[in-house]
Amino acid sequence: MPEHDLASAIFFRLPRELRNHIYTYCIESFYGNEVIVRRSRKPKAGFVLLTRKHYGPHAYQWVDDPICSLISTDKLREEVGREMLEIYYWTRTFRFSHHELPSVVSFLHRDHLGLGIAPVAYVRCLHLQVHHGMSTGSPTVDWTPSRQQACVQAIAALGTMLTKRTEIIIDLEGAKKFAEVEGALWMHDTPSAPTILSHIRQLQNKGFRVELRNARNS
Repeated sequence: MPEHDLASAIFFRLPRELRNHIYTYCIESFYGNEVIVRRSRKPKAGFVLLTRKHYGPHAYQWVDDPICSLISTDKLREEVGREMLEIYYWTRTFRFSHHELPSVVSFLHRDHLGLGIAPVAYVRCLHLQVHHGMSTGSPTVDWTPSRQQACVQAIAALGTMLTKRTEIIIDLEGAKKFAEVEGALWMHDTPSAPTILSHIRQLQNKGFRVELRNARNS
């Protein structure tokens, strides 16, 4: 049976609960659930989504997430593509490195596959990595005022998420001084720290689960 006919049969003959089980099975497959988000070097290409392909217990390689090409109206009905994309956003953890933080807002609100679905309404787990260069003493770590502002904007943008079931993980790398924030540790020796703390408290007050980590100990 052609893929398009099979997708039609799944959509019209099965209830949504069973369809979700099928979508989840197809999406999880042999790849990891963590996705690294990067801006594409091609101006109009948007984002590159990398996932872990396992070759054994201790061997893996970061590759373009093949699910993105699978969820296509060329292969599936548009309705099936939308439902599968929802499950994809639900089941993946999307990780942004320090240098990709300025892309968080754009990623969350972009309709990446042209199916009328943006991650902002469906993502259940976001992972941000924040370098604290003033404490590391390393000239290779960019913690300039512009980077601090990018970090503030990235965390503030999380308040636009439409589901409170989203878990937000924030890794701190190289932080020297910490303060207690809702039972977690956070830096407090940079000018942007009070603003960042304020946005984190706002997220927590809205019902978001925010986990703060000292990357040296995580």
